[in-house]
This record gives sequence, C-alpha cells and structure tokens, in this order.
Amino acid sequence: MAEQLKVFLREIFETRAPKHAMISLLISICITTVCFFILAYAGGVISEIYAIDLTNLGKTSRYALITLFLVSFVGIWFFLHIQFVKEADDVFSEIRKMLVGTWSVFYRTPEEVLSLNNNEPAHIICSINLNKKHKLEMGFKITDFNPIFENGIQNISIISITDEAAEDYLLTYYYSGERNLKYDFYKKIKPVKGEIMKTVDIEVFGWLRFKARSIDKHVKEMSGEWFDLNGNIIRIYSIKDEIAAGRVTDTSPIEFLEAPISQSNFISKMGTARFSRIMQ
Repeated sequence: MAEQLKVFLREIFETRAPKHAMISLLISICITTVCFFILAYAGGVISEIYAIDLTNLGKTSRYALITLFLVSFVGIWFFLHIQFVKEADDVFSEIRKMLVGTWSVFYRTPEEVLSLNNNEPAHIICSINLNKKHKLEMGFKITDFNPIFENGIQNISIISITDEAAEDYLLTYYYSGERNLKYDFYKKIKPVKGEIMKTVDIEVFGWLRFKARSIDKHVKEMSGEWFDLNGNIIRIYSIKDEIAAGRVTDTSPIEFLEAPISQSNFISKMGTARFSRIMQ
C-alpha cells in the first residue's frame, strides 16, 4: 500500500498538469488562510486567548474567502500553464532556428514495397524556413529530373517538434494536397468519368529524429521513416514500373486504381528518409 501511494504521489508531482494544479492549490490555501486570519482578527473572530469563533465571521466575509480561494486557484494554475507554454516555445524556437537551411533528402524504399525498377533512392532538395509566425515550413523542390510530377515546390506547414531526451528531438510532418502530373505520364492513365487525370491526391506523413546540441549552430543530419497514407504514391510507382515494362502505353492506358501493387498486403510505411544539410 505504501509503495502504491508513493507511485501515485510521484505521478502527481512529475506530470506537469497535476503538478501545476497541486502548486496552485497549496498557494491558494496559503493566500486564503492569511486573508482569513486578517479578517478574523479584525472582526473579533479570534479572541485574546486565541480561540476561534467562526460565528462572528459574517456571510460576506465567508463568501469573499471562498471566492478568493477559487479565483486564486484558477488564476495561478492558468498563469503556470501560460509560463510553461512560453518556456516550451522559447526552447523550441532555438531548435527551429537550428533546422533552417537547405537539405539533401534521400527517400529509400525496400524491395518488398516497390519493385526492383523503383526502389532506387529518390533524391530531392528541401529548404526549411521560418514563416512570419516563426513556425517551420518545408519546401520540397520538384525539378525536370522527376519523371512523374510537374516542376514546383511542395510546401509543408504541418510540422511539430517534441523532445524525447536530452538533446534528442523528434520532428513530424504531414502533407495532403494535389500534385500535377506530367503529360507523358498522365496520358497513359485512363480518364475517370471522362475527365483526364492531370492531378493526383497525395497524403504523406513522415518522422525524423535528430540531435540538437547547445554547442552546435545547426543540425546537420536527420533520419526517420515516411508513409504513403492514401496509397496513391505506391500506385504511381506501380504505373511507372508498368510503363517501363511496356505493359502500359499511350494506346494501352491503365486505370489508376487498378495499378498492381507489388507487395502482398498494402501498408502505408514506404521506407526510410535521410536529411543531410548542404547549406545554412
């Protein structure tokens, strides 16, 4: 029983929200107690022999003490929470600055996910910047070397950073949107309800682990995994494989949703991602 109580108390004081609540409660009790004794002494509740007679404490005083306790408890708890959020934001603002720059990104997909014709590491340039709100934005540059998508920048703004341990951090990013397909690619896809499929919906999630040491000015390496959440990327690579094999041509197009998946059971995990800094 004593051990269980010890674990319970440790959980209370080590978790931030309950810890803030306990601190607020203790401070509120202290404030209310001090005010009570001031009112009690002034109102004659405490006699010369230090006996307390609560009948001499009026209704107004009692309501005032209750209100003081509740307001101070909520106010202090809110203040502690705001301070914690500001401190966390200040900590991560320095981490964000360490990530700003130009990165060389390699996406590698294992053979069990994609066929041999498609599992070569995909290389892309990514720029990480801070927007006007000092939040991170990632911009992946699509160039002429990409045989599937039109040139452009794929901007990702849904990004979060969490701390896992001392100097160890986890960055996650999510993208959902339409991407324009190149003419030579989409003309090999059958129209959907009479409409040419010039765009495709992409939904991607990724996570990256990195170290951010106080002695370093910039983070130099990040690595993790990426996921194709709606399955359209793997379908695109499957069609690319069919084109390379000559099974899909301009005169013999394929239905997008019927693209053969090389893996036996589709899973969203596509492979690994590695980010290496090339410019500050």
